[in-house]
Amino acid sequence: MQRRTPLPAPRVRAAALMALAPALLGAEAPVPAPGPAPAWTISRDGWTLSLSPDGDLLGLADRAGCELVRRGAGDGRIRVALVPPGRLPVEVDAVALVPCTRPVKADRTPDGAVFDYVLGPAIPLRVHDEIHLTTLAGAPAVRRVVHVAPDPAPLAADVVVAVGHPIGLPGVSRRVFVPRRDGRGAEVFNAPGRTWIWALGGAARAGADAEPLAIPLLGESDVGASIRLATFADPSLTTAFRLPHEPGGVPGEISWVWTGTRVPMKEGESRTLWTVIHPGPAGAALDAWRAGALAGVPAAPPWLHDVALVHADRLSRGGTGWFEDVEALGRLVPEPDRPKVLLLLHGWYDLVGRYTYDAKTGRLEASWTAGGGGGGGVPMSREEVSRRLAHAKSLGFRVGLVFAEGMQACDGVAPAETLARSSRTGPDVRGPAVVLNPCHPDVRARVLAALKALLAAHGKEIDALAWLETSDVPAGAVGPAEAPGYAAFEMMRLVLACVKETAFSHPGVAFLAGDVPGAGGAPCALMAHGCVAGGGFRPETLPFGLFPALGGVLWPLPRNEAAPASAQREVVLRLGVPVATASGWGETPGWAGMPAAERDALLALFRERAARPQRTRWLAE
Repeated sequence: MQRRTPLPAPRVRAAALMALAPALLGAEAPVPAPGPAPAWTISRDGWTLSLSPDGDLLGLADRAGCELVRRGAGDGRIRVALVPPGRLPVEVDAVALVPCTRPVKADRTPDGAVFDYVLGPAIPLRVHDEIHLTTLAGAPAVRRVVHVAPDPAPLAADVVVAVGHPIGLPGVSRRVFVPRRDGRGAEVFNAPGRTWIWALGGAARAGADAEPLAIPLLGESDVGASIRLATFADPSLTTAFRLPHEPGGVPGEISWVWTGTRVPMKEGESRTLWTVIHPGPAGAALDAWRAGALAGVPAAPPWLHDVALVHADRLSRGGTGWFEDVEALGRLVPEPDRPKVLLLLHGWYDLVGRYTYDAKTGRLEASWTAGGGGGGGVPMSREEVSRRLAHAKSLGFRVGLVFAEGMQACDGVAPAETLARSSRTGPDVRGPAVVLNPCHPDVRARVLAALKALLAAHGKEIDALAWLETSDVPAGAVGPAEAPGYAAFEMMRLVLACVKETAFSHPGVAFLAGDVPGAGGAPCALMAHGCVAGGGFRPETLPFGLFPALGGVLWPLPRNEAAPASAQREVVLRLGVPVATASGWGETPGWAGMPAAERDALLALFRERAARPQRTRWLAE
């Protein structure tokens, strides 16, 4: 017997007829809600980046289907917020963030996309977001440029910016390479919510348990994976990193806070973030970091890595010590090894902050008293400086000049040009000393003008310039209200401007920054060809200079007395730094008066160190 299909119940039949009524009567049927717009895709070097038309990061996969966007660990959107007065930094994590989801303009580019957002009036900001699939250091990379500007300007409020970072390796045993401040490269597990912070100026969304970084970079690897990831930011502001943790559902994020209550936002600020997909060891992440975040830093002259002995003289023994030590080293060091010795002339100028520069003529003074102003001193002139340098060069040594000592100055500095008072005293100080404000345009202009004058007078006679004590600008300092700014990064920018000027006008002349590793100042060596480290051979602090000096050199600068060979040996061979001696700080004998046993021990260490070039590396943990 054939079964009949039962008829619908009366109410169901009525509903069906009502649904058909518009069609039966010739009326227009309701239009279904549109689905999501198709993703924008960009392909390069075997990888495809997928973006939503409103600015989210949807995918990053290779041809084999390896997907790096962890959709279970957040999205890739930018979120912003204004921090209410008095709540920074304690409650910055509790501030509600507003996502950028409705661009007023969205354009595709050949290698990515550009999105513009207007968030006002409650949040008077404009956000510009660029996402590019590119190549860095020979590896595929995602470069993201985020520009946040006030609308209207200026904005005297603290602005939180949090960029979603869902990119991570697909494994569950992911390890993170962490460049620690003490010079150690650690491999740790990525626990859910683990946060790292690069501290310079401003603030970030990071709790008290955030782990400090030597540079704003993290590496990521996984057991059995053929690729690694390097995630990093430019070094311009304090930045917090949290990598995505998909099993724990913890979203990845890179964040910072522009503290507009201290430094009002005027033109807006830009940050550049990178994620690089690379094979090989953790060192490749550092190569990518230098190629991306430090792309504007001129390469160090190759000879710099061959230096195995540095001797600094600060007009020792009434000014005669320079010649006596040069002659002594000429007898002790065979001629083929002399290019591996650099002799640094210190104390040649009159006053800190002035450095014999005459702003009226744009030149160095013709003659002056070195170390004058406080009584005593050594008669000096441009010709005498040239004579001292030429004498050492004639014997085959490398020579360098101290350009300046930090931002120290004296003799009536205007308040707007002053960052802080200084306790510095001595024969090169007249009146109260101060630390100059690198945010002030006139200060920057004078420093660069003095550098140009020094290079015009002696650039052809030297191999290197050293700007000592550049870290006397604290990492968290800001300029006064008359000339505000993040002083640490402005100091780093000023060092970079000096490096570029030197490289442009005198190629082959190295420019080194004089950080005091571990002291908490601006790591200016990042922007230079290396670090002349104040504090000498202190093994507890010198390794703090390793990561800032990567790609360049790390040179200890002992003061008051030369560290004996027994104290130098472990540090020289473990860190690869040169042997270093000094005279002119107190009654140090220098090479001419050094006891024979100590002299021979230092020379033996120099020969051992000179057998290989310096390749600055971090310490394994």
